[in-house]
Amino acid sequence: YAAFTPLRASSRLSSGINAEYGHDNLIKDLQLSKDRTMLVTASKDTTAKLFDAKDFKQLKSFKTDRPVNSAAVSPLKHHILLGGGQEAMEVTTSHTKSGKFEARFFHLIFEEEIGRVKG
Repeated sequence: YAAFTPLRASSRLSSGINAEYGHDNLIKDLQLSKDRTMLVTASKDTTAKLFDAKDFKQLKSFKTDRPVNSAAVSPLKHHILLGGGQEAMEVTTSHTKSGKFEARFFHLIFEEEIGRVKG
């Protein structure tokens, strides 16, 4: 199995989702679920949003206190994984005490955070 199929947003698609679906800042990542029925967006506006891939109807919203750099739908469980805070390329170049990168796990259905790993 291929874990995830990344879909890079074109500027037209990204700006359309920003304007039409409520992101207030730049979309950093957009990925399809393994079964291609849902897509998840990650934004600098501190949210990730889950959409129906067929009609782009927003299904869920996942709120954090930091910018979200990437998001993925788990192919195995009802979970969403978000990575964010510090820019990913800066994580390995900063001092460990100053690092603000986090991976957060949310329940796909209940939109609740169920865990996090700080880096």
